This record gives sequence, structure tokens and C-alpha cells, in this order.
Amino acid sequence: MNSDGDSTETKSRIIDAIRETWATHPDEVAEFGLEALGDRIRSVASGWTVPVITRVENGSAYRLIQVLNALQESLEKSTNLWITLYLDPFADTTKNGDN
Repeated sequence: MNSDGDSTETKSRIIDAIRETWATHPDEVAEFGLEALGDRIRSVASGWTVPVITRVENGSAYRLIQVLNALQESLEKSTNLWITLYLDPFADTTKNGDN
């Protein structure tokens, strides 16, 4: 696997792969209300980071990790890139700004 730099084309490829992966794993995505933040995808070291938020405030952390790992593996296989999905606690758009 490799990273092609910070190109718009590569980001578009990753976004397309996210849409496809989310569509092929609808139950897992819905279980945690997962949303990938495509506008914040970044190239780092030898791979790419994709911030993800969850719209579910409760649930099993163990199960969440399993779901994120499965989605990440699927993305890496479909793009042939190193991709890291991570929960971004600062990007939660469900908050009203009071926190």
C-alpha cells in the first residue's frame, strides 16, 4: 500500500471508497450513526487519516472498535492505501456549542 501525496484525486478516491464501504456495511454504520468527515481527510506519513464521528452516545466501545476496524480494512483493500479511521471528539456536529 502507498500514499500518493495530498492530491485531490486521491482524496476523491477515498471519499468514493467510503461511500461504497458505508453502503456495503449499512447495519454497522447505522448501529453507531457513523459519519466520515471527507473534508478533513489528510495525508500523513505513509498513509491517510479519516476522522469519523458517531451520532450514538451509548453502546459498546468494544463493538465500536470492531466496526471501525472492519470498515478500515475494507477501505484499505478497495483503495490499496494505508487508511486510519479515528473518532474525532472535537468534530461532533450534534453538540450545540455549549460544551
